[in-house]
Amino acid sequence: NDTTTVELYTFKAVGSDWQEDPLQAGYQSGDFQVATIGTDNSFYLPPPSLEREIDPTTGVRLSEHSLSLEFTDLFPGDAVSASRNFLQGADYTRYGTLTMFIHGGNPSSPTYTTNLPSAGDSLVTGISPVEAFLRFTPINDDTTNFYEYRSRVYRGWEPDVNTISVNLELMSQLKGQLLDIQSTGQETDTLTVSLQQGDFGAYYDRERNQMQLEFEGNSYIVRGTPALSQIKAFTVGIRNQGEDILLGKTEIWFNELRVDDVRKKAAFSAVMDMRTTLADLGNVTVNVERRSGDFQDLQGNASGNTTNRLNFDSAVNVDKFLPTEWNTTIPIRFSYNRFTSEPRIRPGSDIVLTPQQKQNENDVRSQTRFNISWRKRPAQEKPRLASKLFFDKVNTSLNYSSDASTSGAITQRRDTQNENLN
Repeated sequence: NDTTTVELYTFKAVGSDWQEDPLQAGYQSGDFQVATIGTDNSFYLPPPSLEREIDPTTGVRLSEHSLSLEFTDLFPGDAVSASRNFLQGADYTRYGTLTMFIHGGNPSSPTYTTNLPSAGDSLVTGISPVEAFLRFTPINDDTTNFYEYRSRVYRGWEPDVNTISVNLELMSQLKGQLLDIQSTGQETDTLTVSLQQGDFGAYYDRERNQMQLEFEGNSYIVRGTPALSQIKAFTVGIRNQGEDILLGKTEIWFNELRVDDVRKKAAFSAVMDMRTTLADLGNVTVNVERRSGDFQDLQGNASGNTTNRLNFDSAVNVDKFLPTEWNTTIPIRFSYNRFTSEPRIRPGSDIVLTPQQKQNENDVRSQTRFNISWRKRPAQEKPRLASKLFFDKVNTSLNYSSDASTSGAITQRRDTQNENLN
């Protein structure tokens, strides 16, 4: 009659792949460490818009953690950071936004209210001296080729101001502008760049091979030639942009690095065919086709190029307007074919093109053919001598052809044109 109790446990290892980066040269600040903090702490609250996962077996809501950068007495201009590396590169060209939540300060710390202003008080106290940055690169520790996003950090989660939201298309277009400026030998350090979102003032640093612009109160930076199609490393960090030391121990939490806005836009493909025949006088054939770059085939693949195709072919028998007793055949044929391909991304790169760049970098092929021939058949009854000598054996033609093509990126445009007349 004894009762036996059996308890079953599941063991799970929880860790962090984020590692502390070496401190910069001339670092004057205090200690720095990378840690994790989560719902096992009484004062911790997850991001407001984040739903905690539920264990499908036990039905228990799982614990949730954030990455914590903990630093002491951060001097003006000093920065601390942590990085995470991946063995396989990831392709982010099919996404629109890179998102991450930030929490300013530890509510249980006395520096929570002294080092980090409230977003609601920023009009009175000014912008926060604490700046967060997110850097992503094709290779870890690459300081010459990277994308970087910077924003100020305020107290608490503050979703409206403390959420990193990187517009990946804008970042890609900024890289395209940087490459275009390099190819033209731009000398000035301030200029206006035209992106999909409009015209912006930008700062060009020739020595660092870098371009920076401000968008919606945040900084976008591209240095060198990184590629969104092959990202292997992420770095998050904090920099003191104020004039005073951030005294005491301060914590900044980072949570839920993810990509959003998968490219699944409405697309279409249309074909029109028309053929007109005017008895034995002639005929006209027209074929028009258009396919948008996001149109997917049966395997779910999209080319990314918006294509247009026009085929026009016509034939007219001019001899039908002449007397039949002339026994003359004069067919005229004209055809015109044109194909255009407008890329969304610059070929061989990850650069999302602006509307103006798409027009400058599209591929165009055209073909024109013209043929006219004249043939005189011998008269069947009572042929005249002059006709027999000069006209009855006439058989001649005129042919004209033209082929033209334009292709390549703005820095490597290729134009070809061939004409033939016989």
